[in-house]
Amino acid sequence: MNADSDPLAGLHDLALSAPPDWLPPQGPGWWLLGLLLLAALAWGSWRLWQWRRRSRYRREALAQLERLAPDLGAPESLAELSALLKRTALVAYPRETVAALSGAAWRDFLCANGAPAFASATCDPLFESTYRAACDTTPQQRTALVAAARQWIVAHRAPAEGTRP
Repeated sequence: MNADSDPLAGLHDLALSAPPDWLPPQGPGWWLLGLLLLAALAWGSWRLWQWRRRSRYRREALAQLERLAPDLGAPESLAELSALLKRTALVAYPRETVAALSGAAWRDFLCANGAPAFASATCDPLFESTYRAACDTTPQQRTALVAAARQWIVAHRAPAEGTRP
């Protein structure tokens, strides 16, 4: 077979150029987009840091609640639970609103600000312990108290920064 009769015999492989080196985008629009993305990332990080700093008291209160929960059967532990809730409330709400609350007023405040579970009769020992030296609780009441306290610590919403004195 000769070269004239085979049309594919004269073909050669294609010469490919070397792949281009990586270059950053060249247009000003790409640089502007990169700066905007960098600014958005910085702003988001700053907001996350602020939120973590503002909610640190919640994490500390939840950790203290976890340490207190196993010993909630002891008579003095109800007072410790109430003090924990009061300290947490004092961080988020004005002192004039929270400091003097006890008994039914304290229950109403907790129910109105994030923990309607405190309205249950199983949570009565927490609000009666202020007036009784020894206040016994059943395991069911202890479980309900811990769940209601956890619910309030997580769910309460502090007033806006401008409204606090």
